[in-house]
Amino acid sequence: MMMVAVPVVPSTTPVMFSVHAPSLQQYQAQCIQQQQQQWQVAMQQQWGVFTAMNGSVPNHFVHGAGGARAAEDRVADSLEFAYMCQIVSDIFSAIALKDPILVKATLQKVLAPEAVLTWASVGSELAGRDKITEHVVRSLQTVPDLEFVQEDIVMEGKRSVRISQRVVGTAAQANPLLPYFQVGTNSCKTVSTVVIFDELGRIKERQATLVLPISLSSEPSMIKFIVNHTLELSATPAGSRLLQDALEILGMEDQIALAAHFHSRVVEASSSPSGNFILQRLIERLPGQRSQFIASELLGCAVTAAQHRTQNRVIERLIEHCPCEHTEALIDEVISSGVALSTNSYGNFVVQSVLVHGTEHQRCCLTQLILNDAYRLAKHKFGSNVVRTALVHAPPEQKHMLIEAFTADSRVLSKLSQHKVGSFVARDAKAARKHMCS
Repeated sequence: MMMVAVPVVPSTTPVMFSVHAPSLQQYQAQCIQQQQQQWQVAMQQQWGVFTAMNGSVPNHFVHGAGGARAAEDRVADSLEFAYMCQIVSDIFSAIALKDPILVKATLQKVLAPEAVLTWASVGSELAGRDKITEHVVRSLQTVPDLEFVQEDIVMEGKRSVRISQRVVGTAAQANPLLPYFQVGTNSCKTVSTVVIFDELGRIKERQATLVLPISLSSEPSMIKFIVNHTLELSATPAGSRLLQDALEILGMEDQIALAAHFHSRVVEASSSPSGNFILQRLIERLPGQRSQFIASELLGCAVTAAQHRTQNRVIERLIEHCPCEHTEALIDEVISSGVALSTNSYGNFVVQSVLVHGTEHQRCCLTQLILNDAYRLAKHKFGSNVVRTALVHAPPEQKHMLIEAFTADSRVLSKLSQHKVGSFVARDAKAARKHMCS
């Protein structure tokens, strides 16, 4: 099937709009009027080809048919993208000229009154066209050599574009709303920005997120920013992802400097939906003596932390990766409440971690506690998972005792096999007994 040649706006660099830029509807109307003849010619040519070949008009050329509408939608999307590109170009061209009057006039024209400017990585937000305008004008004074180097711009979604750019400059004075810049130091940051437009073609939201450069060592100011703003970054989802990625490529010295920010803040950070991921990554990457402070700060509250939706993950990582001499006291706390934790939706994972990664003595003590309440735990939604893990990872003597507890009496085993949860334990117990006897 031959496809319709859809005329689109050329993908050249957008021409800078004046501060009297038309609305999205006006701009589209102008473009549509200019391209109407080209569009009709293309349609007529294709119509003629199909008519000559088939002797009839194809269905997708019938007025109002889906094919024609889809083609028109593609044209509309292209026009919308071109409009957004030109508005974005207008803003950054005005900023490049360093003319506060022009910048103010441009922003007042293209921003919606309720526009919002957010820095997702550090969790900052500025709301209102006037406040945003004032912030941008002040930024030119704070960072006199401010420069935006655009690398790419793509359609993000309906009425939105994503811009990838490097932001370069040296701060002449401190500004809490410009955390990316250090006073007296030339900074270069890679930023991904989503610009969202409203139905009138005005910018209603701008979301800026820091992105790691391909070579982090090539931007030392970025390393300094990440290390110095660890706590602020760890408190936001975007900042947490940035820190996790950075830890994969930072040198050991910078990783240790980053970890130092969490001293005396482990309990708070481990209970944070974003911060707990940084602690987990530090435990995985740092030598045991460098992450020992995390275990030390959780002593005395290990049982409570094991039942917490995010802190339990930090305890699991400690059990998995830290030398036993650094976690012995912490694990002893967990074992002391092993049965109660086994029936907790989060605590059962910590107990399983001890059964898998603990010392033989720790696994022996924990399995003995499980044996004392094995039948009840086997029928519990969460406790059954602990029992099944013990059937695999318990020390040989305790494992044998656990298998016998479930399989020695055929009536007990039969009754357990009929339970909706216990049936899985019964199946694993029979398999373990068969393997033991082979």
